[in-house]
Amino acid sequence: CVANVASDVIDGNRVDDYIRLGEAADGYARVAKRFNDLAGSTESIQYVYAYRILEDGCHVVFDADTPDTPAGKPGEVVEFDSDFMDWLPDLLAGKEVPPIIAHGQYGWLLTVYKPVYNSQGVCQCYVGVDVSMDHITRNGYEFLARVVSLFFGFFLLLLTAAIWFAEYNIILPINALDLATGSSVYTSDEARANTVQN
Repeated sequence: CVANVASDVIDGNRVDDYIRLGEAADGYARVAKRFNDLAGSTESIQYVYAYRILEDGCHVVFDADTPDTPAGKPGEVVEFDSDFMDWLPDLLAGKEVPPIIAHGQYGWLLTVYKPVYNSQGVCQCYVGVDVSMDHITRNGYEFLARVVSLFFGFFLLLLTAAIWFAEYNIILPINALDLATGSSVYTSDEARANTVQN
């Protein structure tokens, strides 16, 4: 999962420095580049970011650039999305949360949050990856179309084999019998007597 990869590159002990110093923090540029690489790795990924969740909002730690939304600056505070309010107590407590499907201001998205811990095991921030549900749905329909096409292709192959089997094992032998019986026509009593004697 992209969220796991992104969370692995963040040093949980340096999150305070990342927020306070931004690009001047040691290792910040390397992590920011990795986030941008992950955001551009597939068209289904809309956003990749790292936020520290506090009472006053989401404090930007890292934010990948996207064509339609400029990246947030380190320390910038982003308001909570109303779709995440049910999970806010868990996020504030640093707990893991399940993937969340939201239809908010940024579109129809599947959001995966992965906590980043420091060496003492305390959650310092969350890596968030937003995946387009439109893209997931389109991929689902494409997969379904492929499965249906494969099924019909297999069905046609099976039907062709059944017709071939029926023709060579049922129809042709019956036609051969019909042809053989047609040549021994009993048109007279003498012909019938000859057939019985043979």
